[in-house]
Amino acid sequence: SVVQSIVEESGGRGFMRGASSIVIGCVPAHIALFTSYEYVKGRILNENDAHEPARAALCGASATLCHDIILTPMDVVKQRMQLGRYKHVGDCLRSVLRR
Repeated sequence: SVVQSIVEESGGRGFMRGASSIVIGCVPAHIALFTSYEYVKGRILNENDAHEPARAALCGASATLCHDIILTPMDVVKQRMQLGRYKHVGDCLRSVLRR
């Protein structure tokens, strides 16, 4: 079975292969998310309490873009690490960024 082969090949740690890439990517991605949201909100939303859903959506969309630009490559690294194609996160990340 797949579970048995993972345990034989890597032990219990084999189930966590690639998780470190997500841990490494989450902090910068969330910093980018909140920082960009607040920046765009300060630039395009009015100080008055007017309801501006299109502008608010633009704030959220720009924040999501900044977040995903960081986290998506790290998720690809995680998936490739899970496949066992690379031994180290750094080596895999360099390969992903080269393509």
